[in-house]
Amino acid sequence: MNALITATSQFGPFNSITDLGDLWDCDGVHYPKAVIGAAAIGTYVAPPPTPPVSPVSITMRQARLALYNVGLLPTVNAAIAGMAGAAGDAARIEWEFSSEVLRNKALVASMASSLALSDAQLDALFIQAATL
Repeated sequence: MNALITATSQFGPFNSITDLGDLWDCDGVHYPKAVIGAAAIGTYVAPPPTPPVSPVSITMRQARLALYNVGLLPTVNAAIAGMAGAAGDAARIEWEFSSEVLRNKALVASMASSLALSDAQLDALFIQAATL
C-alpha cells in the first residue's frame, strides 16, 4: 500500500498514486497539491494500535469474575469481611449490594493498596473485567 508522505503526516493507504502536476491522483480521487503541501509517494505505515483505556466503572459481576480469574477474589472477600467498625460495615454493604464498581472509589483504592496493586495493574484489571 502507498501513501502521500508530508512533513507532518501521511495520507493513505492507497493502491495507486499518480503525480498529475498540480494534483495527486490517489485511487481516482484528486487532491490539490496546494492543499496537501509538499509530499512524496511512500509506503503506508499503519498507526500503532491505541492502548485500551481503563473504564470508569464495571459491573460487580465483572469485578468478581476478574478477581476470581487472577486468584484474588478470596483475598478481597476476606479483607472486606475483616474490616472493623463503621467503615467495615459500609465496605461490606458496598461490596454486597452495589451493582457497579467505580474506579475512583476509596474502597477500590484501599483494596488495591492492600493487594499491592499498582495503578497500572488496577487499570489492567478493570480493562480485563470490562471484557467479561
